[in-house]
Amino acid sequence: MKLAAIGDRVWFQMMDDRAVYAGDETHALLYDQEGAYWPKCSALVGPYVQGARAVHPDRAARKWFGDRYELRAGHMTLPARRLALWKPLGSVRRIFYSRRGVGGQKPAGAKQHPFNQSGGFDLSGAKSPVMLYVRGLFLRLELPRWCVVDGRGFARP
Repeated sequence: MKLAAIGDRVWFQMMDDRAVYAGDETHALLYDQEGAYWPKCSALVGPYVQGARAVHPDRAARKWFGDRYELRAGHMTLPARRLALWKPLGSVRRIFYSRRGVGGQKPAGAKQHPFNQSGGFDLSGAKSPVMLYVRGLFLRLELPRWCVVDGRGFARP
């Protein structure tokens, strides 16, 4: 699965209980499971244009979206990858989003996932909070390097 629009209607509950909303219905939650176009443990939310051209789903895409979902190519102008160019907004308590697809390993629809529940420590005991950053119209969710995002959604942390 390349850089895929896995959801929309995204907002974040921060550790200080602020709500950070990710634009409007034209903004999508994108993730690159292979890390080829965007860092693997980083999710991107920003302006996205859904195209008309159908694309053939690979195995990872079928696990996320389901066999009956008609995938379409889309377009997003990617912001800078270098994290130093982004402004930190803080630690994330929970993400809320609408999952795209018609099945897959989890059904489509409204989803939420908690982060930083164990104080943000990884399995080695190192501090690794899930952080949110902003750059222009984009939000960037930085997950620890041991993250797992797959057909189940945000599986770890």
